Amino acid sequence: MMVKKSLAVLVTGLILLQTGLLIAAEDKKAEEKLAVKFIQDANLVFKTQGEAAGMAAIGDYGPTAKFFKGELYVFLMTTDDGVLQAHPKLKGKNIMMLKDAKGKAFVQEFIALGKSGKSGWVEYLWTNPTSKEIDPKKTYIEPLSIKYQGRDAILGCGIYNADGKK
Repeated sequence: MMVKKSLAVLVTGLILLQTGLLIAAEDKKAEEKLAVKFIQDANLVFKTQGEAAGMAAIGDYGPTAKFFKGELYVFLMTTDDGVLQAHPKLKGKNIMMLKDAKGKAFVQEFIALGKSGKSGWVEYLWTNPTSKEIDPKKTYIEPLSIKYQGRDAILGCGIYNADGKK
């Protein structure tokens, strides 16, 4: 009887663990979709309403901001110099030479992807501001639909612990 009860508890625990992992994976997929939507919608603001409206929209980090939720935000970087033109903490900083914890030049990948005219994800390792640990991160990059002050630029939005595990 004790073996059956222990087995039942073990099976129940495994089911709950698997359910929790599935929910976490679904949450990450939803977060990925939101990051892509933020970028596509922000790009549409730039295209339809112009540079000033686009910068105002992505530069709003208040509680009612359209492109800011938790750790999700849209940044804009000019591709000729790697300067963040919009970012909640690093606006005006040149991040061209940044590398991740393993030496990957991920900003160079952002720029190369943007210059290719394509959109997509760039994966790297970065310090998670919540956990203070190095976590997998991935950032969705899309070329800006218009010139920013006459220059090419990209929009990006990243998510931490992108694959749901360390």
